[in-house]
Amino acid sequence: MDSQFYVLLPLEPETTDVRLVVTGYLTPDNQQSLYPLIRKARATRGCGTVTVDLTGVLTGSTALDLLRWDLGLDLDEGLGELAPVRVLDPRADPRPV
Repeated sequence: MDSQFYVLLPLEPETTDVRLVVTGYLTPDNQQSLYPLIRKARATRGCGTVTVDLTGVLTGSTALDLLRWDLGLDLDEGLGELAPVRVLDPRADPRPV
């Protein structure tokens, strides 16, 4: 089984929001590769909300929980002016992190 995921970053010049569209397989092992992309998007000057759209991934709850835990650490570390993150996951309604 292919255990890769792919990220598309559609650019919308009329908004400051960033949307990362993720497809493929998100696993507990590879989810950590997504975190630096999210963190970089959050740190972009003038960035609004960062939406991580996981509705197109095949995954289990462990990978999503680990990703949410990593994102929560950013909030706990007090990293300053980071854009908020919204995760759209395939299991439930959108929840802010």
